[in-house]
Amino acid sequence: MNRCYAYATAIAVWCMPHSASSATAVLDQSSPTGSAQTLVGTGGVDTPGDRAQTFVVGLEGVLTAIEVQVAQSTIGGTLMLDVRPSDASGRPLAENGSILASASNASATGIPSFASFDMSAANLFVSPGDRLAIVLRSNSGTFSWYGQLSDPYAAGSAFFRRGFSSDSWTASLSPDVDIAFRTYVAPVPEPRGFLLITSTLATLAFNRLITRPTCTA
Repeated sequence: MNRCYAYATAIAVWCMPHSASSATAVLDQSSPTGSAQTLVGTGGVDTPGDRAQTFVVGLEGVLTAIEVQVAQSTIGGTLMLDVRPSDASGRPLAENGSILASASNASATGIPSFASFDMSAANLFVSPGDRLAIVLRSNSGTFSWYGQLSDPYAAGSAFFRRGFSSDSWTASLSPDVDIAFRTYVAPVPEPRGFLLITSTLATLAFNRLITRPTCTA
């Protein structure tokens, strides 16, 4: 291969921008687990329905995964999770047409544990300060979503509705409860730092190139 071509190729590769999807996802927001629980699903003594927990994004990048602590209360059923915006009052938007990303999980058991939902297919880009809602629902079966009292996640709140897409969301009967969750974001590279690194590498490669005046095949 021609050496000049090889050096030029190396410079071009190093100067290519890196996408957020290639970055390692890190924990962004979370609310701790606890003994408090709310029911999600289609049956039960207190008429379970859809449940939601709002949160505020802290990192810029792609939302790749969400975990919620749940346990299966009845046999069968699949959990469906979606992410949607919150309105000016902090409530999740009611219309299902506002959904930004969604995923499902059928692995929940009767033992409380964190169920993971892969959100990467939506390639949802989020920015610090975005106010979003995690909505959990099930078309069959009933699940318990665990959380904690005493307002452990001050940036968000828990909400419920009876499961109809036209119903508006109501704040949790216990206003200081937050439901356990974890969000993961693949951050984007910091622009100034990235430019500094790439320009330095390009300079080094160019200096190496010009010190070899003869390009051989």
